[in-house]
Amino acid sequence: MPINFKTVVSGKLYRSGRIDPTELGMLSKPPYNIRRIVSLDEDAGNLIAPYVSKYNIAQYMLPILDGSGSEDVRIPAKVLSQNIKNIFSYGAVLIHCARGKDRTGFAVALYRVKPEGWPCINAIREAESKGYGTGISESIKNQF
Repeated sequence: MPINFKTVVSGKLYRSGRIDPTELGMLSKPPYNIRRIVSLDEDAGNLIAPYVSKYNIAQYMLPILDGSGSEDVRIPAKVLSQNIKNIFSYGAVLIHCARGKDRTGFAVALYRVKPEGWPCINAIREAESKGYGTGISESIKNQF
Protein backbone atom coordinates (compact mmCIF):
# COMPACT_ATOMS: atom_id res chain seq x y z
CA MET A 1 0.00 0.00 0.00
CA PRO A 2 1.17 3.55 -0.61
CA ILE A 3 2.45 5.46 2.41
CA ASN A 4 -0.37 7.05 4.46
CA PHE A 5 -3.07 5.42 2.31
CA LYS A 6 -6.52 6.19 3.68
CA THR A 7 -10.11 5.94 2.51
CA VAL A 8 -11.89 9.30 2.52
CA VAL A 9 -15.15 8.23 0.84
CA SER A 10 -15.29 4.50 0.05
CA GLY A 11 -15.50 3.84 -3.68
CA LYS A 12 -15.00 7.51 -4.49
CA LEU A 13 -12.00 9.17 -2.84
CA TYR A 14 -8.73 7.89 -1.41
CA ARG A 15 -5.58 9.69 -0.27
CA SER A 16 -1.94 8.77 0.11
CA GLY A 17 1.67 9.72 -0.11
CA ARG A 18 4.12 8.56 -2.78
CA ILE A 19 2.91 5.61 -4.85
CA ASP A 20 5.27 2.93 -6.06
CA PRO A 21 4.53 1.88 -9.66
CA THR A 22 4.14 -1.73 -8.44
CA GLU A 23 1.13 -0.62 -6.33
CA LEU A 24 -0.90 0.64 -9.31
CA GLY A 25 -2.26 -2.79 -10.22
CA MET A 26 -3.67 -3.32 -6.74
CA LEU A 27 -5.18 0.18 -6.66
CA SER A 28 -6.90 -0.30 -10.03
CA LYS A 29 -8.75 -3.44 -8.84
CA PRO A 30 -11.52 -3.98 -6.28
CA PRO A 31 -12.13 -2.80 -3.68
CA TYR A 32 -10.54 0.50 -4.77
CA ASN A 33 -11.08 0.61 -8.55
CA ILE A 34 -9.02 3.81 -8.85
CA ARG A 35 -9.65 5.45 -12.25
CA ARG A 36 -7.92 8.79 -11.71
CA ILE A 37 -4.87 9.83 -9.74
CA VAL A 38 -4.31 13.48 -8.86
CA SER A 39 -0.59 14.03 -8.35
CA LEU A 40 0.15 17.11 -6.24
CA ASP A 41 3.90 16.43 -6.07
CA GLU A 42 5.81 16.57 -9.37
CA ASP A 43 8.47 14.00 -8.43
CA ALA A 44 5.93 11.54 -7.02
CA GLY A 45 3.68 12.04 -10.05
CA ASN A 46 6.51 11.56 -12.53
CA LEU A 47 7.43 8.29 -10.81
CA ILE A 48 4.11 6.69 -11.79
CA ALA A 49 3.35 8.62 -15.01
CA PRO A 50 4.85 6.01 -17.37
CA TYR A 51 2.74 3.23 -15.80
CA VAL A 52 -0.76 4.57 -15.08
CA SER A 53 -2.22 3.97 -18.56
CA LYS A 54 -1.28 0.27 -18.31
CA TYR A 55 -3.90 0.03 -15.54
CA ASN A 56 -6.56 2.21 -17.23
CA ILE A 57 -5.88 5.04 -14.77
CA ALA A 58 -5.91 8.68 -15.87
CA GLN A 59 -3.44 10.99 -14.15
CA TYR A 60 -4.06 14.66 -13.42
CA MET A 61 -0.80 16.46 -12.63
CA LEU A 62 -1.22 19.54 -10.44
CA PRO A 63 2.09 20.12 -8.67
CA ILE A 64 1.81 22.26 -5.58
CA LEU A 65 5.01 23.35 -3.87
CA ASP A 66 5.77 21.56 -0.62
CA GLY A 67 4.75 24.42 1.64
CA SER A 68 8.06 24.59 3.47
CA GLY A 69 8.56 28.20 2.44
CA SER A 70 6.24 31.14 2.18
CA GLU A 71 5.02 30.43 -1.37
CA ASP A 72 1.52 31.38 -2.34
CA VAL A 73 -0.70 28.35 -2.91
CA ARG A 74 -3.66 30.41 -4.10
CA ILE A 75 -3.00 29.87 -7.82
CA PRO A 76 -2.78 26.05 -7.74
CA ALA A 77 -5.60 26.03 -5.20
CA LYS A 78 -7.74 28.06 -7.61
CA VAL A 79 -6.98 25.63 -10.45
CA LEU A 80 -7.85 22.70 -8.20
CA SER A 81 -10.99 24.42 -6.96
CA GLN A 82 -12.18 25.24 -10.50
CA ASN A 83 -11.64 21.66 -11.68
CA ILE A 84 -12.56 19.67 -8.59
CA LYS A 85 -16.03 18.64 -9.77
CA ASN A 86 -14.62 17.50 -13.12
CA ILE A 87 -11.84 15.57 -11.38
CA PHE A 88 -14.38 13.59 -9.39
CA SER A 89 -16.70 12.86 -12.30
CA TYR A 90 -14.40 10.10 -13.53
CA GLY A 91 -14.85 7.30 -11.00
CA ALA A 92 -12.76 6.56 -7.92
CA VAL A 93 -9.96 9.07 -7.36
CA LEU A 94 -6.70 8.88 -5.41
CA ILE A 95 -5.12 12.20 -4.39
CA HIS A 96 -1.48 12.02 -3.40
CA CYS A 97 1.70 13.99 -2.78
CA ALA A 98 5.04 12.92 -1.33
CA ARG A 99 3.94 12.27 2.28
CA GLY A 100 0.15 12.36 1.93
CA LYS A 101 -0.35 15.00 4.61
CA ASP A 102 -0.21 18.71 3.75
CA ARG A 103 -0.90 19.06 0.01
CA THR A 104 -3.15 16.00 0.02
CA GLY A 105 -4.94 17.22 3.16
CA PHE A 106 -5.45 20.60 1.52
CA ALA A 107 -6.97 18.97 -1.60
CA VAL A 108 -9.23 16.66 0.40
CA ALA A 109 -10.41 19.60 2.53
CA LEU A 110 -11.20 21.48 -0.68
CA TYR A 111 -13.21 18.48 -1.88
CA ARG A 112 -15.12 18.41 1.42
CA VAL A 113 -15.99 22.12 1.05
CA LYS A 114 -16.74 22.29 -2.69
CA PRO A 115 -18.70 19.23 -3.82
CA GLU A 116 -19.77 18.08 -0.36
CA GLY A 117 -20.64 21.49 1.11
CA TRP A 118 -18.81 21.09 4.41
CA PRO A 119 -18.02 24.22 6.44
CA CYS A 120 -14.32 25.15 6.06
CA ILE A 121 -13.60 24.70 9.76
CA ASN A 122 -14.88 21.09 9.69
CA ALA A 123 -12.83 20.28 6.58
CA ILE A 124 -9.68 21.71 8.17
CA ARG A 125 -10.28 19.82 11.44
CA GLU A 126 -10.58 16.55 9.53
CA ALA A 127 -7.40 17.36 7.56
CA GLU A 128 -5.51 18.18 10.77
CA SER A 129 -6.60 14.87 12.29
CA LYS A 130 -4.76 13.16 9.40
CA GLY A 131 -1.56 15.23 9.70
CA TYR A 132 -2.36 18.39 7.72
CA GLY A 133 -0.35 21.41 8.79
CA THR A 134 2.61 19.57 10.26
CA GLY A 135 4.98 20.46 7.41
CA ILE A 136 3.83 23.90 6.34
CA SER A 137 4.08 27.41 7.64
CA GLU A 138 1.10 29.08 9.32
CA SER A 139 0.86 31.61 6.45
CA ILE A 140 0.36 28.76 3.95
CA LYS A 141 -2.06 26.95 6.26
CA ASN A 142 -4.10 30.11 6.70
CA GLN A 143 -4.56 30.53 2.94
CA PHE A 144 -7.18 27.78 2.95
